[in-house]
Amino acid sequence: MPKWIVTVQFTQSKEITVYAKDESEAEEKAVDIVLKWNGIDDAPVRIQRKRTKGWRMPDNTVVVDRSTGFGNPFPVEKGTSTTMGKTSDIWAVGTFEGPAMWFKETKSEAASLSVQAFRAWITQPAQANLLDRARLHLRGKNLACWCPLCERHKDGKPFDEVCADCPPCHGDVLGELANA
Repeated sequence: MPKWIVTVQFTQSKEITVYAKDESEAEEKAVDIVLKWNGIDDAPVRIQRKRTKGWRMPDNTVVVDRSTGFGNPFPVEKGTSTTMGKTSDIWAVGTFEGPAMWFKETKSEAASLSVQAFRAWITQPAQANLLDRARLHLRGKNLACWCPLCERHKDGKPFDEVCADCPPCHGDVLGELANA
């Protein structure tokens, strides 16, 4: 295998010699080494942000909610629909720039559709810069969003784990793509 010298800047700039088949693999190996140097050995997880007194965001965690550049641009909003004189609750999935694009009967269906739309959107060529930025800044990090987690995953849900009790979150998609 060829020898690669990779310069990594984390808290300080260091050169690392790794053996890899190509430059991409060399960069991945170098990042893994730096993460281990800094005690970031555990697999990253999705964290649910909270407003409860005394709660603190865990170390090595990056917020990816809508207040950041990594937020899901497909919000889910509750509305009403009136058909033939009958009014019922409905959940709309749209974009910040325009009207609702899809309507669902339950919040969980709408949330699932929102995450599917996010996955399709972020993997489009037009979003390549955002995806590259996510890979650079989010790899190896826990990701925090307001989306709820089930009781079993209250301390964090691994990105590669599918849980029927945890509602879907775009943070899972970001974590999966950033750590691929």
